[in-house]
Amino acid sequence: PTISLVAIPIVSYSVARWTPGRMARSVIVIGAIASVLGPLTWFGVYASNPNADILFWGACLGAVLTPYAIGRRSREVAESRTRQVHAAEERYRLLLAEREQQNRLLEASTRAMIARELHDIVAHSLSVMIVQAEGGRAAATRKPEVAAEALDTIAETGREALHEMRRIVGVLRAGPNEEPASYAPAPTLEEIPDMVARTSDRITLVVQGNPQPVSQALALTAYRVTQEALTNFLKHAGSEATAVATLTYSARSITVDVVDNGHGVDDPTDGGGNGLRGMYERVSSMGGSLAAGPRDDGPGFRVHAVIPIGDAARNAAREGIQR
Repeated sequence: PTISLVAIPIVSYSVARWTPGRMARSVIVIGAIASVLGPLTWFGVYASNPNADILFWGACLGAVLTPYAIGRRSREVAESRTRQVHAAEERYRLLLAEREQQNRLLEASTRAMIARELHDIVAHSLSVMIVQAEGGRAAATRKPEVAAEALDTIAETGREALHEMRRIVGVLRAGPNEEPASYAPAPTLEEIPDMVARTSDRITLVVQGNPQPVSQALALTAYRVTQEALTNFLKHAGSEATAVATLTYSARSITVDVVDNGHGVDDPTDGGGNGLRGMYERVSSMGGSLAAGPRDDGPGFRVHAVIPIGDAARNAAREGIQR
């Protein structure tokens, strides 16, 4: 034995640490054979006995196996750490992709909500103003006081629509360093009779039951559905048609039923269908159901919406998510 034998554990460790797969095991085979052949050359030079032979063989084999085991363990630890880093990177990429997808969904939902609000505000306000303007023009010569009332209604409706438009546009324009836009109170159930009265005198409102305290979102849904149904009546039913809007309040739901006797339209999606689509989205988001289409019992159009309250709303929404 000489000092150069120090290279044996270094080589054994290096092969085990840096050589992949089964190739690294060749160092064990070569080292085991050399652990026997090497001491045999020493026996001819040094006096030996069986105990010394076994000691030499064990020491030489240990100089191969121990560094090999340390090297393989170091390689396994490094590979495990690399796999963990790759897994963490993949999780981070998935998290970024999921966050981006959530942002896109939130952006799409916000755009749809703003589009619904703008459509409901503009379509209803313009329809009311047109109807009032036509009525005021017809009554201008015979009943000036009626024409004056119509002009007042047009002015009030225009101011309300302008205020709502400014509120929504203010929300869109507000930046991180700007003051938050002022929010006007959202329409409530108690405001529906006044909205119906201002819409047209050809609409009769029937209220069954008493309004219960509900969430702002649910009250806004009932208000907008009624408003959009009346807007469709003004746009499509004709100047001689009449409508009956029935609001039914119960412990479990709010029912909105708007029926007219006009000629209506053959295709309920006339004009792009944004109004009906918005009503469906609003009612569905609250776990309710909506049916809109021509009447079966005569001429006209009917909008029937059922919006659940409280536990019924949560159960309906949960069932909708499961479907």
